[in-house]
Amino acid sequence: PLLPGPRRLVVTHVGYRQTDVVVRVEPDATDRVAVAMEPQPVLSAPLIVSGLERRALSERLGEGRLDAGALTSAGGTLADASTPPAPTVTADVARALDAVIGVRVGEALADVHVQGGAVDEHAFLLDGAPVLVPVSLGGLVGPFSPFALSRVVVRKAGYGATHGSYLAGVVDIESAEAAPAGHALAVQVDPLSANLRWGGHAGQAAHVEGTWSLAVRQGLWGVTRPPALADRLRSWSTPDAFLIDQLGQEAPPDAPTGFPIDLNFADVHAAGRLRFGGLRSLHGSLYLARHDFGVEDVGPDNTPTDELYEDAYRWSNHTGQLGYEWVQGRRAFARVGAWSSGYRLRRPSVLANEGAEDFNDVWALGARAGLDVAASAAHTVTTVLEATRYASDVALGLLGAPGGLDGGRLRWSLAGAAEDRIALGSQTALTLGARLTWLPERQALYAEPRVALRVDGARGPLGPWALRVAVGRYLQFLTAVDVADGGPAPLLPRVRFWLPLGQEERPPEAYHLAAETIVQPAAGWETGVEAYVKHQPHLLVPDYGGTSGRPLTAADGIAYGFALHADRRTDRVRLGGAYEFAVAQRRTPGRFGGDWTPTPWSAPHRLRASADVLPLPHLTLTVRGEAVFGRAWGFRQAYYDLLEPDAQDFAPFDLGDPGAHRLPAFVQLDFSAAYTTSIHGVGVQARLGLLNALGRDNVRDWLLAFDDTMNGYVRRPRYAMPLLPVFALRISR
Repeated sequence: PLLPGPRRLVVTHVGYRQTDVVVRVEPDATDRVAVAMEPQPVLSAPLIVSGLERRALSERLGEGRLDAGALTSAGGTLADASTPPAPTVTADVARALDAVIGVRVGEALADVHVQGGAVDEHAFLLDGAPVLVPVSLGGLVGPFSPFALSRVVVRKAGYGATHGSYLAGVVDIESAEAAPAGHALAVQVDPLSANLRWGGHAGQAAHVEGTWSLAVRQGLWGVTRPPALADRLRSWSTPDAFLIDQLGQEAPPDAPTGFPIDLNFADVHAAGRLRFGGLRSLHGSLYLARHDFGVEDVGPDNTPTDELYEDAYRWSNHTGQLGYEWVQGRRAFARVGAWSSGYRLRRPSVLANEGAEDFNDVWALGARAGLDVAASAAHTVTTVLEATRYASDVALGLLGAPGGLDGGRLRWSLAGAAEDRIALGSQTALTLGARLTWLPERQALYAEPRVALRVDGARGPLGPWALRVAVGRYLQFLTAVDVADGGPAPLLPRVRFWLPLGQEERPPEAYHLAAETIVQPAAGWETGVEAYVKHQPHLLVPDYGGTSGRPLTAADGIAYGFALHADRRTDRVRLGGAYEFAVAQRRTPGRFGGDWTPTPWSAPHRLRASADVLPLPHLTLTVRGEAVFGRAWGFRQAYYDLLEPDAQDFAPFDLGDPGAHRLPAFVQLDFSAAYTTSIHGVGVQARLGLLNALGRDNVRDWLLAFDDTMNGYVRRPRYAMPLLPVFALRISR
């Protein structure tokens, strides 16, 4: 639709000089023009190629990845790599991990379990620095603002030697070093928090270029607390008359509906990177956070009621790291760095003297160096050296343990790891790895050999496929004590205390065998199976019975399971389904008759289904469904941990057999709708959701109460999340 007359046509192409041609447009005519162009070399800054070929399908096995979109909110398209998360009250990393096959997030408390492992058997590593977390804020708020992160990688059974020493797995979290393209500023408000992210870049790639990102999160519980949620949390703190009586507390319960709950949190997360000519870079990050959760104030201060029912958890975290990376010659990539991490927990000690306080302080420093070398076409070698210093101070009154756990610990460790990835042809790779850890205080060296085999099939009866098999030995040198909360206002079942390994304690130990396969039978289709067995010949657990004379005693365990999953994806629809079978058992001398007992977090059967639909270009509808069957340890955990030796006193409920106390099925269905658009260059996303849309009263656990009419004890249920509408509004520019 051009007007007749002469027109100037400018032709450009990479690698050629610009050419100008004048063409004459005639009315109602068509013409063809040939343009001759002169070559011109392109002068540019060096290009760094981080991958020489498309990532093999088998590289996805053994881990689960979540990008920034899956951590924050639903995107406006299903064609990108992000996965719209399930509806939540607030964007939360822990809840987002529930989308990873083999990872279970507790229904009420958002405790993360990796393939049957306990909450203390994996590590949260933020840019390589450990972040210690005692509890999840009511299962609602995780330790990190998702807007500060670029990616989360969950490394499951059989993970490699260079990723550390932990019994169950590693959750590697990477800070976002720059804002998303085109969005230097973003603000989101939801019922529990306000989030702000700001970032940018400066400089030139050929010389010095810098990128940075700053994320701030502030809790809004004092302003916008949802009434239904506040009532449910309040019900969790209803005084437990049964436990008050059994522990000999004198104050009577006087709050039949519980106490008001405080839920306060704030964090700041900054990260950045300087690139020097493309071949070298300096990067760093800083994370500061504080959290308060629980019953903070009950009646007048220093009264018996106030001292008895106060059940607060106050803790803070900080981490910082600085690293330098550079290309060394034609075949090597080197990196060095240092990090610092701190953790401080304070809470009332309801099982100790009046006014006493349990506390846990951990300070850690670390330095690391690594080198990746392409030794030949068939060998790629990765080496890592690490030095770590842990110092801790703890005061914890454990019933049954003389003196409880009191005092400080200091530990150095030196670790080295090496992996050789051997290409056995174009479709098979064998990784031989080993990790050695030296503890100077013990004058002991510990070895962890690990082997993995990956096979990729470009063609097969069912299409492209991949297989991974891995075995290895795993130790853990930073342990945790999960102590039952024996307080009369039973807000949480337990609280976690972190401490380095003591002089007289062997490192907890596990052996992994993992197998996983994935098949893509047709375009948009994917199915997979993963299975694992973990033998844990040595674990450290609280000694509630006091049989060992020390706060901790040895136990052994086993965990095994498998998962089946299938996904269907088109431009406008994504469907997913999974079935997971998982068993975790432990055997502790002096407890439960010395028999094998399911763990409190064991959930043998789990079904999940999801659907994401894009009915309009900017509208995403999300449905998530979950059903969990076979949960045991139905009563409050403190009953089993603190009263189990007197189990016969509470007939007909045998507290010596927690596996017999099966909770009813947990079933939850969630809906959300997200609309994303742009108004005058400003991105706007509005999201509405409905949690527990069926309004089902899912039982969290049971309490015991004496019924005069029945002249015996009866159980009273406590429920998980109620039906709850949620919203989020996000603006980015």
